[in-house]
Amino acid sequence: MNHQPFNSWLFEDNELDAAQLVELKQHLQVCPECQRESHAWANVKHMLTSSETAQPRPEFAARWQASLTARRARQERRQVRITLMALAGAALLVLLGLVIYFFSTSSLANLFASVIGTSTQVAVGFVNIAEFVESLLRFLPTALSTGIWLLLAGWICLLCIAWVYSVWRVSHKGVNVHEEIN
Repeated sequence: MNHQPFNSWLFEDNELDAAQLVELKQHLQVCPECQRESHAWANVKHMLTSSETAQPRPEFAARWQASLTARRARQERRQVRITLMALAGAALLVLLGLVIYFFSTSSLANLFASVIGTSTQVAVGFVNIAEFVESLLRFLPTALSTGIWLLLAGWICLLCIAWVYSVWRVSHKGVNVHEEIN
C-alpha cells in the first residue's frame, strides 16, 4: 500500500484542507501501520509539550563566566603569538631575500663599499637638511618661527594623547574577537 502522502500529512505542522483531512481519516481507518504512526506521533507531541525544561546545575553561570574569561585570555595570547611569529617570519624572509639578492649581484667588497657610500650619503643628506632648517629659521621672523614650533609641539602632543588613549582602551576593554572561542 502506498503511504506517501499520508505519512507527509501526519508529520506536517500545516493545516490540511477538508478533502485531505477526509482522505487521511479514511486511510487511518484501514491502515494499521499509519494508525500506529499517528498514535506514536501524537504521544511524541504530547511529551514534547508537557515535559519540564531542564534546569542547569547551581553556579553553572559563574563557572561558565570564569572559563569564558580564561578562554578569551588564551585566545588573545594565541593571537599575539601568531601575529608576532608572522611578522618575524616576514622580516626574516625579506632579510633572506635581500641577502640572496646582494650576494648574487655583487661581491662582498662591492657590497661593503656600497654600504659605506650609502651611509655617507645619508649622513650628508641629514647635514644638508639641518643646514636648510637652520638657515630658514635664521631668516624667518621670530614670531613665525615660534608659531611653527608651537604648532609642531601641539601636533606631537595630540599624537601622544591619541597613542595613550589607544593603549588605555586596548588594555581596559581588550581586543574584540569575532570568532567562536573553543
